[in-house]
Amino acid sequence: MIVSGPPNAGKSTFVSTVSSAKPEVAPYPFTTKSVIVGHAEVEGRRVQVVDTPGLLDRPLEEMNEVERRAVAALRHLPGPVIFLVDPTDEAYMGLEAQAGLAKRVLGVMGDRPLLIAVNKVDVVGRGRAEEVARKMEGLTGVAKVYLMTATSRDSALEVLREALRSGPSASWP
Repeated sequence: MIVSGPPNAGKSTFVSTVSSAKPEVAPYPFTTKSVIVGHAEVEGRRVQVVDTPGLLDRPLEEMNEVERRAVAALRHLPGPVIFLVDPTDEAYMGLEAQAGLAKRVLGVMGDRPLLIAVNKVDVVGRGRAEEVARKMEGLTGVAKVYLMTATSRDSALEVLREALRSGPSASWP
């Protein structure tokens, strides 16, 4: 399973919360510079959870080497994709840009399921998170939208469980 999204949305926090991976987590964007793999035990299955560098909403030809690593993971690794959204006012990218980025991710990942996790519910509150979730639900191709706090193991594991249920197990390990 691949974790994707804009810079500073909480991807590395999510991966470190649910898996054996211990990526660097910092309060500033562009901390993750390579693909990081961890493992998690979920519902009796051992699964890989892949942390990818943050992406910007721009064409492939304008992406730097770090962004291209993330795109390569999205294109070539099997399994569903969890796309994290940052609903805070301090987000590196506005919601429209994050929605545009989610559309770009859908365009490179093939026919695998894309789940959107509106992160940082503990920071913005449930009302704001639900408002953002409604906007993200309107994107064509999104399997489902969840509310989450990546620092909460229970919250993050629930999103991971849902991602595992989102697609046929025969299509990915």
